[in-house]
Amino acid sequence: MLKSIGVIIVYLIISYFQVLQLLKAKMVREIWVFSLLIVFISVLSILKLNNVSIPNPLNLVSIILNPIVRMYE
Repeated sequence: MLKSIGVIIVYLIISYFQVLQLLKAKMVREIWVFSLLIVFISVLSILKLNNVSIPNPLNLVSIILNPIVRMYE
């Protein structure tokens, strides 16, 4: 639990300084993209830190592409 709070604090500090720079440059779209990515990455980091099993995206790609590959064999 304490590690998760530490990760959140680190991401909040990084986000604070990055968003300040983006606000000075008036990059509103970039702030939205940065915010979405930082939330996604922080959630993944906390899940990994707490030993939660995260599925590999390559497994989904192989499930989708296997029928196509078999069709051409």
